[in-house]
Amino acid sequence: MSGSGIPIDDFDRALEVLATGPGGIKQRLLRAWIAIVSVPETMLPAGELRQQYLGLLDAVSYRAARGEEGRLAATIGRMSEDEAVRCARDLLRFWLKLRAAAGVPA
Repeated sequence: MSGSGIPIDDFDRALEVLATGPGGIKQRLLRAWIAIVSVPETMLPAGELRQQYLGLLDAVSYRAARGEEGRLAATIGRMSEDEAVRCARDLLRFWLKLRAAAGVPA
């Protein structure tokens, strides 16, 4: 966590998984979100960044869970490769904004 109270370390780990983890884009996107989904939204700055995070989360978790599959897996698993790439890019852009807000260089 940075001195600002923003959970940068969690997002750093998620981006490392997204960029360098094994598997295809959908598998890496799922693992990245699993790393950050438990971060309470209240730990993010109020306003635009928090709203952007909630929008990103909604984009990867809008489908109902089925069986042992959670909402993230249900949504990401049914995305096209192009949709997964878009979500990955959006997460990267959010991470860069979050680091800037925390005063941490990218």
